[in-house]
Amino acid sequence: APNPLETRVQSDLIRAGLEDASGKTNERFFKAVGDFFKNLIGGKK
Repeated sequence: APNPLETRVQSDLIRAGLEDASGKTNERFFKAVGDFFKNLIGGKK
């Protein structure tokens, strides 16, 4: 089973993708990706 961080990131990316598909900007998608890499590299603070 995926760990909770992976599950949360996947749901964030899916949500961001759906919002983008409905005509919103990519800002939230890129923020989700950025947060994922920050967590991956630096861990939760």
